[in-house]
Amino acid sequence: MHFEDFTVGSEFATGLRQVSEGDVVTFLDLSLLKNPIFLDDRTAQAMGHPRRILPAPLLISIAMGLCQERGLFDQMIAVVEFEYVRFQKPSYLGDSVQVKSRVALVRPTKNPQRGVVKLNFELHNQRGESVLEMAAVYLMRRRPEAVGGS
Repeated sequence: MHFEDFTVGSEFATGLRQVSEGDVVTFLDLSLLKNPIFLDDRTAQAMGHPRRILPAPLLISIAMGLCQERGLFDQMIAVVEFEYVRFQKPSYLGDSVQVKSRVALVRPTKNPQRGVVKLNFELHNQRGESVLEMAAVYLMRRRPEAVGGS
């Protein structure tokens, strides 16, 4: 989506995605976050969880990936800032997640080829519970015709 496709208050939802064992193992190998609470049900249970929890950075990555699949970031130039990231409750291996986002800010920049968009995100599990809230600001490309190009 280009800068012009975003209007304050617009909402977007992604499809559901189940987080698999393979997702977790691959992410842990890449990130080196091999905490036993992510790898072993007994360790997670000893910490008060019913089973292994999902790593917080994995949830952020999946949320961003779901938004990419939805087309929200097709014309993104850069992430300017994450204003906040809040984890509401744990997510567990096998959960399915979906992102709901709302446009909070749309502002042109001095460069006529770019604009700034702020999105508020909520990641929900298969029960509709919010597990992650965050806000991020993005630098987006404008449509060529919006800046006088062809």
